[in-house]
Amino acid sequence: MPRSLDPDGFDPIRDTVGAGVYGGKVKKDANGQVIWGEQYACHCKGPGPVYLAKGAGLTEVNQAVSDNDVQKLEQLFIEAPERASEISTGGATPLHFCGMSRRGQLSTETVLKYTKKEDLEATDTCGGLRPLHRMASNNLAIGAEALLKAGADPNGRAASSGETPLSTALSSGAMEAANVIKRFGGKEELWSYEQA
Repeated sequence: MPRSLDPDGFDPIRDTVGAGVYGGKVKKDANGQVIWGEQYACHCKGPGPVYLAKGAGLTEVNQAVSDNDVQKLEQLFIEAPERASEISTGGATPLHFCGMSRRGQLSTETVLKYTKKEDLEATDTCGGLRPLHRMASNNLAIGAEALLKAGADPNGRAASSGETPLSTALSSGAMEAANVIKRFGGKEELWSYEQA
């Protein structure tokens, strides 16, 4: 790996982001509240959760999602159920992070067992995407189907672009995810801020 690449940031060769951008540990104040400010390496526009420190890595839950370590996830959620709604870098919840990799999507059903209904439609700070949009953009059909079966809105809009999950899938060439979203009534619609 060239020295100029930042493992906490964006890797243009692998087209992946590191923990500083998405899914990483965040700074908290004395009351345990997430500190908001400039996001790591300005990869995500606007304010969001501030990365804990260079090299801090993923949250414990997101590392278990990344590894698809279901036993570890169950243990973490039983110890502290609120972890299912924790916010990490990029404004990602564990459900968002399930949508970042083929292996991670396999943890979706486990995370859903402990997730609040409102977390299905939570928006991140890296595009205003919902968990289903993350699945759609990364062509993760298994995770998308799990979210839709749990009640995720197949036509929910991304906060920043207004795209539906199907629009996101189609613009990413994610046909497996697109087919699942269509089966659950997902539509591709043009949208403008005048409609909001």
